[in-house]
Amino acid sequence: MKSLTKLWQYAALDCAAMCSIRIERDYQTVLARVKHEGLSFLTMTLPSFCSDFELALDRGYVGSDLFHGFKWTGGLPAFLSGFLSLVFDKSSGLLQPSASVEAIASVRQLCLLFKKIEMECTPRRKAAAITAYEECEDDLRRVSEKLTPADLQLLAKQAWIVFGDVFDALNKDVESFELSPRHGPGETADKLRANAKFSQKEWTQRMETIFPFSHYVLPRVGVLSDWPVSHLSPEQEHPAKVVLVPKTQKTPRVIAEEPTALQYMQQALKCRLVPLLEQDPLCGPLVGFTHQEPNRQLARRGSLGEGIATLDLSEASDRVLNSAVLAILSPWPSLSEAVQACRSQEALLPNGKKLPLVKFASMGSALCFPMEEIVFLSVILLGMNHGKPLTRPEVFNLHGRVRVYGDDIIIPVDRVEDCVKSLEAYGLKVNHTKSFWNGKFRESCGGDFYDGEWVTPVRVKSLFPQSRRDGASIVSTMELCNRLYENGYWKASRFVLDVLQSIGIGHTVVPYGTVAVAPITFQEPTRNYVFDKDLHHWKVRVHVVHAKAPSSVLDGLPALMKCFSGDYSAPENEGHLSRAGRPRSTHVKRGWARVELRA
Repeated sequence: MKSLTKLWQYAALDCAAMCSIRIERDYQTVLARVKHEGLSFLTMTLPSFCSDFELALDRGYVGSDLFHGFKWTGGLPAFLSGFLSLVFDKSSGLLQPSASVEAIASVRQLCLLFKKIEMECTPRRKAAAITAYEECEDDLRRVSEKLTPADLQLLAKQAWIVFGDVFDALNKDVESFELSPRHGPGETADKLRANAKFSQKEWTQRMETIFPFSHYVLPRVGVLSDWPVSHLSPEQEHPAKVVLVPKTQKTPRVIAEEPTALQYMQQALKCRLVPLLEQDPLCGPLVGFTHQEPNRQLARRGSLGEGIATLDLSEASDRVLNSAVLAILSPWPSLSEAVQACRSQEALLPNGKKLPLVKFASMGSALCFPMEEIVFLSVILLGMNHGKPLTRPEVFNLHGRVRVYGDDIIIPVDRVEDCVKSLEAYGLKVNHTKSFWNGKFRESCGGDFYDGEWVTPVRVKSLFPQSRRDGASIVSTMELCNRLYENGYWKASRFVLDVLQSIGIGHTVVPYGTVAVAPITFQEPTRNYVFDKDLHHWKVRVHVVHAKAPSSVLDGLPALMKCFSGDYSAPENEGHLSRAGRPRSTHVKRGWARVELRA
């Protein structure tokens, strides 16, 4: 904990230098609060302070309902008052017309530095996350009962207008058996990992009618007798397994591990659906799966007063009603059957309870992300026209003003109220603390802007490594060091580098752009590199990441099927039939890295 508070001090010194203020009293406050409250002051209290700060920016003034738990001096909190006084008037708390962007960036940097640090939550917080998951399902049941067939029909009509061509193409692929399934890299509910997934011996009766096992799993016709398979009835199917993974100290991430067979065909639909959505001339500019930059640029435009709002949804993945998906896909029976066939109907909670699902899918389903964007976009377009579907020309006119990337939504400012009502009517929840349509602050897809200027903070993702055996932590900490360096936080970057060098990492500096576990520099390092005569580039011996896939031997018909299902000719796939899956550990060791020298 001491090293984290020291990092905060050095980051504060960097910020103070940028804004020409002093931070000694602020640092003493941090030391006292951390001693009294523990690490939660850095990971939870300061992010809450930042939420109030952003709300004040949105309102245009600092209200007495903000910054609870902090002393006040005049019209502002005493903590970080040097920065705050460059943004708000000291006595009235009103936002200054020429608020310092550097001060705004500094407050956000110092408050959000540790927000995203991955740590195990307390058992109480984990239990609360599971309770919230169940309560979300109960809430969706109530919403589903309130929605009338007419409500769902209106939503479906809007989706047909926007996504009809995409659904036509995907429906044809389903009917002509043109899908190319694949296994995802993650864990599965039936505990098959890596190459073992290609030896699956279970299929479901629901999928057999639309995704025949003999076509999508067997490498060739006529080998079914050599590949025993059990076709599970709906009662025998494995439920999606709800698990908690580290996210922040405040709350864990709740995801669902899907059964292998279902995930296999979910990937088949997703890998065809996503390109169709991105390439479609009507909906392509309105949804995003690969590139976040369009959302960021729209957020920047919104911060410049161009009438663009940024919305963020809470529990986004868990709040998409399956009834909405059924209504949207109803004109395409084959596609609808395919989507429902590979959807988990139940979830198994960590406490052993089975929960019938009203939602379409939890995070973990390969179809969760694309289907949620289809629903989100349809709902907001419907809201923008007061509950009446927009026509194709009207949707085309929204290019450059509306965009959905996951739960990050871009809409015109003058349609915010209508869109929020529409989202909530269909069971979705707007996160008002992270949604902005007043003032000059906007954030979307990791891009935070004030008055057109980048104010995105650098965040710590993991605790500092204690030895050279902490491979994943070393990689994360070196990335932190370089991000701080890139953003001009020199003292903080130097402190992090000292931590790494104390365990023998980071003594070799490399040019910006070099892929290595090493500190970067924008200047040309004064050292001699070795020229690789075979590959014709310069290289340097430095620490690099070494992550070896676990042993996972595959042979026979399953190995043949794997070779047919993808291209494994790349050098990194060598030995894929003996080793596969996510590495169980990450190691850092000395090796050769290509040096990216600037002309």
